[in-house]
Amino acid sequence: MSFTTQRDLGAFEKIFKEYYSSLLVYGIRMVGDRSEAEDVVQEVFFSYWNQKDKVEISHSVKSYLFGAVKRKCQNRLRHQMVVSKHQSELVKSPAVLSLNPEEILNNEELSKRINHCIDELPEKGRQVFRMNRYEGKKYKEIAEELNISIKTVEGHMTNALKKLRMALAEYAFLLFLIMVNYG
Repeated sequence: MSFTTQRDLGAFEKIFKEYYSSLLVYGIRMVGDRSEAEDVVQEVFFSYWNQKDKVEISHSVKSYLFGAVKRKCQNRLRHQMVVSKHQSELVKSPAVLSLNPEEILNNEELSKRINHCIDELPEKGRQVFRMNRYEGKKYKEIAEELNISIKTVEGHMTNALKKLRMALAEYAFLLFLIMVNYG
C-alpha cells in the first residue's frame, strides 16, 4: 500500500483515526502506562508511514497494526525487566550501598564536564538536548516547536548522547547508578 498522493494521504489519515484509540487502549493494557503506550502507538504509525512502500499486509491493516503494537510493547516490557534485574543486582552490591547519589550529582567536576560537553554540541543539537532533558519535552513536541522532523530530533539526541557518553566514560558507572535510582 503506497501513500504517495493526496488521496492516499487521506487513506492513511482515515486508518490513523479509525485505529489510534483502540491501539492506545491495547497498548495501555500491555505496558500499564498511558505515556509509554502513546509512544508505542506513535512509533508504530510513524514506522508504518516511513515504511509505506515496503509494508506487505497479508491479512488486514488492523491485524498488522495490533501486531506491531504488541511486539513493541513486548520489547519494552523485556527491556524493563532487564533494567529491573540489573537494578536489583546493583542495589545488593556493598559498594553501591556506600555511595551517596546527592554527592555524586553535586560533584563540581562532573557538573562542569557535563555542561562543557553540552556547550560543545552544535547549536541545534544543544537546543534539542536541553528541550528533551531539561524541559522534559517529547521528540514530537520538539519537532513541532522547531519545525523539524522527528527523525532529525532523534539524530540530534543520538549525537548528543554519544558525545556525552564518550566525554563522561569514566563517570559511566556513577551516572548509571543515578539514572537507576532517580530515573
